[in-house]
Amino acid sequence: MSLFGRILMVILILAGAAAAQEEVQTRTTIGIEGRVYLEHEGRPLQAVEAREDALLLLRIGEVEDLGDNRQRVELLFLARRAGDFDLRDALQFGPEQPVGDALEPILVRVDSLLPEDHQGDLEAIPDLEGPGAGGFDTIFRVVLVLWLIPALAWALWKWRTRPRPEPVVVEHVPTLAERLQPLIDAARQLKVPTLIVRGERSTLSTPESVAELAGCIADVEAVEISDAGHLVAVDQADAFNALLLDFL
Repeated sequence: MSLFGRILMVILILAGAAAAQEEVQTRTTIGIEGRVYLEHEGRPLQAVEAREDALLLLRIGEVEDLGDNRQRVELLFLARRAGDFDLRDALQFGPEQPVGDALEPILVRVDSLLPEDHQGDLEAIPDLEGPGAGGFDTIFRVVLVLWLIPALAWALWKWRTRPRPEPVVVEHVPTLAERLQPLIDAARQLKVPTLIVRGERSTLSTPESVAELAGCIADVEAVEISDAGHLVAVDQADAFNALLLDFL
């Protein structure tokens, strides 16, 4: 091959590489979703169901109808490793109907943020330094702490010295049992014969209360007058007077 032929071959190879470079429609990074818009005419496109070991995941986003059986399709993809991919491999017209050469190549490039010789250990990457405190960061943090300490101390002092409401004193209201207790105590001191008269219809004194009171007196007689309320001497005056005269 002549020198001219060799030069022509090199030019063709370089032109082909440049053309291939220009065919890459978009590029993204591993783990970052990429997007390509495709104007398509013909049958609707579907995404191939991804296998567990698939290196490229693709889904179809918005589809815009352009009329005349033409569509503008949004292709969203995510790669698991760096490299060049043809999105046609993840598209189909239907089950078991790959698009093949029915579409022009849809080349995308996925870059890696890490060096090619990276083995998965972040500390093994040269010139990679973790965040550290120094210079302005250190001064800022010290000033922030020095400002927070008096502020917190002042807030604590205000909380401890806040006005306290006066305790509410609830006046004790004696119960009925407490008000009757002096009478019961006095009844225990009685040594003379005692007559207790209760009206049958009385709602203020019950048979149980009369029995309890009678149990406190040594010499007592308890009588209940029928058809009488609490005011026995008014409701049944004759019966009450006869009972009282008989007792005396």
